[in-house]
Amino acid sequence: MKDIKIVSSSTFEENEKELAKEYWSGINFSNYKLERPWSKFIATKVLEYAPKKVLEFGCNAGKNLIAIKNSDADVDVFGVDINCEAIKYAKEECHLNVACLDESIFSIIPDNTYDVVYTVSVLDHVPYPDKILSQLLRISKKGVLLLEPWIGEEGKVVKNLNIRTNTVIDTTPYSYSWDYKKLIKPHLESWKLEIEEYKLDSNLGRFYYLYQISAK
Repeated sequence: MKDIKIVSSSTFEENEKELAKEYWSGINFSNYKLERPWSKFIATKVLEYAPKKVLEFGCNAGKNLIAIKNSDADVDVFGVDINCEAIKYAKEECHLNVACLDESIFSIIPDNTYDVVYTVSVLDHVPYPDKILSQLLRISKKGVLLLEPWIGEEGKVVKNLNIRTNTVIDTTPYSYSWDYKKLIKPHLESWKLEIEEYKLDSNLGRFYYLYQISAK
């Protein structure tokens, strides 16, 4: 695409994973406190599974968890994020059950702990998402939902089209495009995959999809 520039994972820095975490753990989270239409969208999809326990991996300030609780107060929700300031806000101001942690939390979560696990634009900030996806599937009983962008080519997105100004700009640092169909394929003996387009109001929003992975 003329308005997108992607570089291969072969060009990633040796400590790409650590650099990405450092960036996203310190980003200003004020925009993440605002209500967005995708929060209700993902909440509706999660609640279709009639879950009792739900985990959001990468919950930031917690607006998606709030949308779930607003629809069904009986659901036990838990969120983790590497942005500790956002987690502090979600805990103290929104009274959510959240923790400032990364994927290391998976080491203490038993198999099938949660009915549903989901992400919203989180794996697109992870340079090596395959192991995280495997863990999300391991700890889920019923479903894993990924609301993530796929541009049609894998790698780091370094330039993209600003949809408001119609100009090519530098992409937010440590943003990636991954082929989730390919990543999910090895798990399809136990899971089934449905894909739904969902455009977001963002520079990469025209490429977002809901990857709904349900237990067979």
